[in-house]
Amino acid sequence: MLRGLGLTPEHWPFIEEYLPGRACGACLLLDHGRVLACFGEEYLRCKGDGLFGTSTFRRNMHDSHLVLEPARRLLESVGWHGVVHCDFIADAAGRFRLIEVNPRLWGATHLSVAAGVDFPSLWYKLAAGLPLPETPIPSAQTTQCRWILGDLFAAASLAVHGHPRRALQAIRPVAGVVHDDWSWSDPLPFFFECADYLSRALRMGRTNPVSKGMIR
Repeated sequence: MLRGLGLTPEHWPFIEEYLPGRACGACLLLDHGRVLACFGEEYLRCKGDGLFGTSTFRRNMHDSHLVLEPARRLLESVGWHGVVHCDFIADAAGRFRLIEVNPRLWGATHLSVAAGVDFPSLWYKLAAGLPLPETPIPSAQTTQCRWILGDLFAAASLAVHGHPRRALQAIRPVAGVVHDDWSWSDPLPFFFECADYLSRALRMGRTNPVSKGMIR
């Protein structure tokens, strides 16, 4: 087919495989290739349709070795320094495939903090040359974390795409969860977040607004 179209190698298309399994993330902090902290998370709901994109509801991953081990091997081999987040999706056989690597703190950082691995604090101490504690061990209990505003957008997207039951599930209260954007002791950031996000969404006509100069 490529010969028939006369395409040169630099114009060959990429062929992607659809991965139908669980979507998970490997979160790590390394000191020049030495792992200081790690945490696995599983995405239960995302802002768009499906289980990939900006997650709005997620939990800690009890079988996190399935994504942490391949991420660890990769990052140790290149001497990675700092925080990093690796996205994985399982194929039809249940094997996790690496999708992307992001050299920054991730949107669901509060989940790891709530589960006992405070990446922002550890990263700061590493950068400042301060003493680091022993490798933190995540809580063995299930911890769930929710982005409230993101779930509202997820519900709207699901309703528009003809999934009313899933839309209702996205806005249903869930007991015992922690939140990315709500704190009873400091509620104002949530309202400012809503005002900023909604104004940009209405102005751009999309549920995933962007800002000028934003790195995507």
